[in-house]
Amino acid sequence: MKIISWNIRGLGSFEKRREVCNLVREKKLFILCVQETKLSVIDMNLCKSIWGGDLVDFSFQPSVGALGGIVTMWDTREVEVWSSMSCEHVLAISGCFVKTGDLFTVFNVYVPCDSVWQQVLWNNLSSRLHIFSDKNVCLCGDFNAVRCLNERRSVGGVAR
Repeated sequence: MKIISWNIRGLGSFEKRREVCNLVREKKLFILCVQETKLSVIDMNLCKSIWGGDLVDFSFQPSVGALGGIVTMWDTREVEVWSSMSCEHVLAISGCFVKTGDLFTVFNVYVPCDSVWQQVLWNNLSSRLHIFSDKNVCLCGDFNAVRCLNERRSVGGVAR
């Protein structure tokens, strides 16, 4: 199984979509988790163009203005998704891998750089992950968690 998570920082441009499409084809992905799409609407045509064909399905959480947005796409030949759940900053899909029958849940996470939201997210995820303790779980995304401010890409408006 091949799962990739990517904070794309905007999926609106043709160039970014082409870059993602190339990655999907090159790596022959089963599941793609994208954060910070900055899109309020994602439809099947967009997903087909990114996936490079018709054998894709998806679940998404819209952005709020130009902030956030999450999409999870999967190859329908490789993955059967039974349910999708969306809550604040988390998009989860559950199902099985077609060839092996292995059950899974994938959590796709994007949380803003806000310590209050981060704490709420960790509290929610901790309680949910406990339920899945005997299952195959993949927790991926952008948690915007750093040990110190120097780890941020830009500090005080100056890019590093």
